[in-house]
Amino acid sequence: MCGAADGLGTCTVIPNACPQNVDVVCGCDGEDYMNPCEANAKGTAAAYKGACKK
Repeated sequence: MCGAADGLGTCTVIPNACPQNVDVVCGCDGEDYMNPCEANAKGTAAAYKGACKK
């Protein structure tokens, strides 16, 4: 979840490798990622499924 009102997030382990499945998500940083794992590997969470609306 992006920008929680209380400023607290959920800690997750940053993956070393991600599956290559295509399940595009928009990251909280406004960038598109191939899947949620790829977003997490870059240090961000998935804001929503699908490409970012730009």
